[in-house]
Amino acid sequence: MATAPPMPKSFEDAKSRHLEVESELERICSAIHFRTSKRACEFLRYVVQVSLDGRMDSLKERSIGIDLLGRDISYDPSSDAIVRVRANDVRKRLTSYYASLDVSSPIQINLPLGTYIPRFIPREPKLE
Repeated sequence: MATAPPMPKSFEDAKSRHLEVESELERICSAIHFRTSKRACEFLRYVVQVSLDGRMDSLKERSIGIDLLGRDISYDPSSDAIVRVRANDVRKRLTSYYASLDVSSPIQINLPLGTYIPRFIPREPKLE
């Protein structure tokens, strides 16, 4: 019986990074900054998961409105700012979360202005 070849190092690194991002996402959503807003946490979970799945091309305002927020297929982002409003709320909550806590996670999740694609920023461990 043949054994599977070992997983390439880059695949192992990617899997490890995904686990770190998912762990950080759980910490964020359980923090007071997001616990009080189910909608903000849902938005963040959605954009992070879509990004981790490698489907960044679907993180457009119209797609998010239809897929996540249940807008009709005729959804027009120029007349309904719900996606932009929700993204701005998530950005504020993330800023508050990282500013107010002594966070020592290996990854920081960021949602830059002008995009709905999150960034996963490696962090240096805090020295005690």
